[in-house]
Parts: sequence; C-alpha cells; structure tokens
Amino acid sequence: MSILKSSDDHLTLNADGSGKAIKFQADGVEKASINSSGLLTSTTIDATALTGNLPAIDGSNLTGISAGTALTGSTNNTIPTVTGANAISGEANLTFDGTDLTLGTGNLVIGTSGKGIDFSATANGGDTTPSELFDDYEEGTWYVTLGGTTETLANNEGNYTKIGNIVHITWYGGSCDLASSAGEASISGLPFTSKAGTSGILNKTYNNNSVDGNNRALFVQSGDTIAYFMDEDAVAGSTFVDGNNLYVGMIAGFYMAA
Repeated sequence: MSILKSSDDHLTLNADGSGKAIKFQADGVEKASINSSGLLTSTTIDATALTGNLPAIDGSNLTGISAGTALTGSTNNTIPTVTGANAISGEANLTFDGTDLTLGTGNLVIGTSGKGIDFSATANGGDTTPSELFDDYEEGTWYVTLGGTTETLANNEGNYTKIGNIVHITWYGGSCDLASSAGEASISGLPFTSKAGTSGILNKTYNNNSVDGNNRALFVQSGDTIAYFMDEDAVAGSTFVDGNNLYVGMIAGFYMAA
C-alpha cells in the first residue's frame, strides 16, 4: 500500500497547464477527476455511501453523478438545499423541511394514468377494501343532444367538473324549437359513461314547457351517457311536445362515472 501525505497544513496536487485535470485511477481505470474549473466529475459515485443530511448543492455545478440506490442508513435523510439558476429544470422553488414538500411555483404533475394522491393512511368508512387513491380531476364542456325529438337548440353547451369518479354537470338550453317528437324524452352526450349498476338524478330547476306530464327530474341510464326525463310517481318516461320557443330547462346534478 502506498500513502501520499503531507505534514504541512495542505497537500497540493498540481496539474500544470491550461485545461489540465487531476485524475484519480484504480486498476488503471479513471474513477474521478478534478477539472481545470475545480469541478469534481465522476462516471459513478456510490449513493449507498451518502447517508444522513446532504450539504447544499449548486445544481449548475453538479455533474457526472449516475443513478444509484436510495439514500439509506439514517432517519434524517432529507432533500438537499438546491441553489443555482438551473438547479431543478430551471426552477429553484422546491423545498422540503423534513415534514412538508412545497412547490413555490408550477404544478404537481401526475405522470402516469391511474396514479394520484394516496389517502390509505386515513381511516375508512367501513369498507374492508376501500379505494383511497385520488386519481382524477377534470373541468370541461359537454354538448347536449335531445333524444325523442328533432331539436333546434339556442345553446347545446354545458359545463362539467369530475372529481374522482363523481361527475357534476350543468346546462341551460334556452329557448328551443321541437318537432316530430315521439318516444322517451332524453338528453344525450353526458361527458362520461355512467358506472354500470348505478344511476344518478339530475335536477331540473326550471319549470319547462317542452315535456309532457308532471316532470320532476332526469334519470341517468346505467352504463350510458343518456339521462331520461321521468314523470312524478311514474315508471314510464316523459315525452317532448312539439312547438317553438320552448324551454327544456336549467339542468344540474351529478352521477357516478365508470
């Protein structure tokens, strides 16, 4: 074994000349080097040797570290303090204080379908195998088509918000013209297919004059994107009536998506 040491305060290794580097080898193979800018580079740094809290790292100057095993061996492993204009994809706004992870700007992006925020640490409501993964949120528009009639709508665009598997919808059709009405009155084009074996109720908040009978609400068909107008205390659905300047109503409600 050979030992290089100095009894003075410092040991100086000098690679004299422009662009020269101090290189470290083992078995004739370079393992690391310090370049002329004073930066340590390496093809591999063993991550298993890094335990405990890491020092501050200037992200613009950290190069040549390959992926390794997770940092282990200490209960105090934390994300290092990262500085520099290019620290994390151009942003230096990710902080972790040992308890909370904070994004100073930007969004938390779920990169894989079916993944999300896992609430399995919370108590369940009695189901022995509940799903406690919040894996979906969406806002958008949906487009209405009336079934059981030939319609001319003043407005066919509604809005929806999907939270998990619950879809909340709204729509106001305005004045419309109906002709050749026959069969069950329905609204097609719900933004998501309803879950099989379930149903939903959409409330009609306007006293419309486009549907016969004493219509109270709409029934969302199981496993479909259709809601049917239903008469009060009746099994059969309602039917549209023909005419001009009729109002289907203001529709709002929710149902469970597949």
